[in-house]
Amino acid sequence: GLAEYGERLQLLQGADDTRIRQVFAGATTSLRREASLRSLVAGLDAIHWDEAGPMGLGDIYEGLLHKNATDRKSGAGQYFTPRPVVECLVELLQPQPEEVVSDPAAGTLGFLISADAYIKAGAAGTTGLSRLSYAVELVADTRRLALMNALLHGIDIRILQGDTLSPIGTDLPPSDVILTNPPFGAKMGLGNATRTDLSIPTSN
Repeated sequence: GLAEYGERLQLLQGADDTRIRQVFAGATTSLRREASLRSLVAGLDAIHWDEAGPMGLGDIYEGLLHKNATDRKSGAGQYFTPRPVVECLVELLQPQPEEVVSDPAAGTLGFLISADAYIKAGAAGTTGLSRLSYAVELVADTRRLALMNALLHGIDIRILQGDTLSPIGTDLPPSDVILTNPPFGAKMGLGNATRTDLSIPTSN
């Protein structure tokens, strides 16, 4: 029931795997009725997970992120760059296996997922993105989605939570390739840029 589900969430927060711990850190549930939990479990049981394979699970997750992003009520579109845009930019920049690729406004990690797939498709035997590659996401719940996306796609890189326009960004290592779609507008970020190394002033 709901009590056991809550206990399982607590167990996952203490998992041996660091990535699992990060995904479930602070996880709670909005389910309040046993019937809702039963319906959720029945829906998950109906999916043929064994037929998907690791990349298939990643694709399923990407599909769910896209569906959520196109739902205007959810407001999730701000964290999800349309995948044709992502793929076009990756193909133009052509990231390579030995390069450090970063996304300082990562959202749900679409750019680095696509960069990893591009590298794997272009170089036989490569493991994809360099482990020195990294991402930064401001919003904790969105970072959780990015962590799960990376896990399902078999990508093991640092995904930090924080504001790249703060001193956190100053301490990031240099990148060979930066793939990003930063949020625009001053509503969230006005006055928050506290880095001293940004050469072009703007209120956005």
